[in-house]
Amino acid sequence: MRRKDGVAAIEFAIFAPILTAALLLMSDIGLAMTERISLQQGVRAGAQFVMSGVTDTEDLKDLIRAASTGLSKSDQDDVSLGGAPLVDAVKSCRCSSDGAIVACDSTCADDRPCYVFFDLSAEKTYEALFIPDIPLKAEIRVQTR
Repeated sequence: MRRKDGVAAIEFAIFAPILTAALLLMSDIGLAMTERISLQQGVRAGAQFVMSGVTDTEDLKDLIRAASTGLSKSDQDDVSLGGAPLVDAVKSCRCSSDGAIVACDSTCADDRPCYVFFDLSAEKTYEALFIPDIPLKAEIRVQTR
């Protein structure tokens, strides 16, 4: 007759590290996805600010950064809170939606005002714990006129 006293302990010793590694990997990927969603929300908030009349690109950058991190401008400079995303807001004007860039105060050939676009983007590198670092980026183009 064989004894089975240590079988459960041996099975646990074999599978516990595998399950722990899988749990840590999933949590790391989940945190990266959370960061990506925060960037997307910040850029979408920037689009809403543009649609509500904010046209200064520096103000837009600050607002996007604040929306994606949840921090005020004074808190964003605190290095102990982690890196804030790199944010860009570019205003451009065109005579057609795919035409060449023109000066925003000019009129087009058919005496209509030009289209005004804002290209908003935010990017950040997620510094992972167990997987390689992941570059994250969110961008959107908003047409105001």
